Amino acid sequence: TAQHERLSDESKRKLAKHLFIAEHLGAEVTRISGSAAADEIIAYARQHGFTTIILGYQQRPVWREALWPSLASQVMKQVSGIE
Repeated sequence: TAQHERLSDESKRKLAKHLFIAEHLGAEVTRISGSAAADEIIAYARQHGFTTIILGYQQRPVWREALWPSLASQVMKQVSGIE
């Protein structure tokens, strides 16, 4: 997404490191793109028959979450039929 492009170099390095670790531990990492990350995640999950989506998030102030919902919040609000 466009948001990924705006990440700092340090954030991009951290992301690459985390993805490498996940793959090393046996995870299948897939990169998807689109203009709305939550929509793309849900569509990908449905296309591939996922029954569960696991997302991490950081605790945020309520006002910030209300104004700018996290990706995890967006997915949870939009998805049905997947845990």
